[in-house]
Order: sequence, then structure tokens, then C-alpha cells
Amino acid sequence: MSASYNLLDLAEKGYAPPKSAPAAKAVEEQATPRPTLLDKHTKELQLLVNRVFLSPRADAPRRLAFASISNSAASGFTCARAARLLARQNAGHVCVLDGNFAEKNLTSFYFPDRVPQSNGRGTFSREHCVPIEDNLWLAGDWVFRDDQGRFLPLVQIQKHLDALAGIFQYLLIDTAALLHSEDALTLAELAGAVVLMIEANITLRRDADTVAQSLQSQGVRIMGAVLNNWSCPVPSSLYRRI
Repeated sequence: MSASYNLLDLAEKGYAPPKSAPAAKAVEEQATPRPTLLDKHTKELQLLVNRVFLSPRADAPRRLAFASISNSAASGFTCARAARLLARQNAGHVCVLDGNFAEKNLTSFYFPDRVPQSNGRGTFSREHCVPIEDNLWLAGDWVFRDDQGRFLPLVQIQKHLDALAGIFQYLLIDTAALLHSEDALTLAELAGAVVLMIEANITLRRDADTVAQSLQSQGVRIMGAVLNNWSCPVPSSLYRRI
């Protein structure tokens, strides 16, 4: 089967617990804090960032969409944290683009207490983006709207994305859920590459296959799949022996 028919398998393999290391001394085990779920998520996400963006391959993407199959909140959280990890690698300037027009998850993640405003005027430039930290900027949904708040024509949105890609070394785009949004599919197509978010016990395989086929028919590269809220069906001590 092609990769599009094995997204759930790809995600499960990517997030399978590692084989156990040799047992440490009892004192050391007591002194070492147990990793949290957030720690594990960060480690796996760092591996994803390294594999997708920092690969020595000539075709490593510089523009990438993070998109869920059905739950857009998951893609926003993952995109925001991946951008921070990438920016801290000092591999180049990073811009995150909030392409989830309804929920604006990226903007809420970085600025939970206020709505940032763009200072850009005229020709599209870095001043249209809001600084977050060293090497990291946010471009909000104003990238897609005119001065009256109306959505720009697709050709103008493409020009803005191309301008951002020329200003920043990396452009990470969060989208709405692909299964329910034509805008999300359009942004993924404009990005040219995507990492998919899959919800354990929620995302249906047929939905994942439908989305994957739609993306591939538009020439969008699927760079990987992230499985969220996965839990081991058997005790972890037994799972490690499998």
C-alpha cells in the first residue's frame, strides 16, 4: 500500500515507547524525576523538527502546514511548539502563520492576554509580523485580509506567502481541520508540504485516507503524522517486551 493508506500506522510507529534501557541502580531511579507527558511530547517533537526541517536533504521543506484531520486545536499547539524549537536551533528566522481564521489558535497560544496588531503598511515586509522571541515572529490572519477585513483573492494570498518565504528561512502555517475546511486544504496546497495531526480513538482511518488522497492529488507532500492522546493498550512494562 502507499503511504497515504497507512497514516495511522505511521503515527503509531512514530510514537511507540522506546525499548527499555538497562536497569539503573535503585538510588538513581529514586533520584531521577519521571518524565512528564509534556517532556515526552517535546522530545518527539524535537525529533520531528530535526527530521523535517534540519535534514541535509536538498528537498527539506522551508514552508510547511500543520493540519489536523478533525481537531484543529491539536495542530495549533503542535505548530506553535515546533516553531519555538526550530527557532531555538538558530538555523534561521522562523515565522508562524495563523491560518485558522475561526479559532486563531496560534495567536491565542503566543498572546493569551491580548490581540497583537501588525504595524506593517504598504509593501509586505517583516513589519507586518509580530515578534515573539529571538528568531520567531507571528503573522496573523491580517495576512489574508484587506484594510476592510475582507478576504483577499487567492492570487494575492499567494503573493503574501511568497513574500514571507522570502523574508524568513522557515514558514510554519497552522490551518483549520482538513476534513471540514476548504480553506485548510488550500493553505496546505500553497505550502506544498504538511504534517498531519491524528487523534487516537477519534480519527477514523477512512477520514485519514480521504484527506491524504486529497492532499496527494494536489501534489502536497505529507512529511509525517503525529498521533495525539495515544495510550498503550497493555501495561507499559509488558509493551516494552514486545
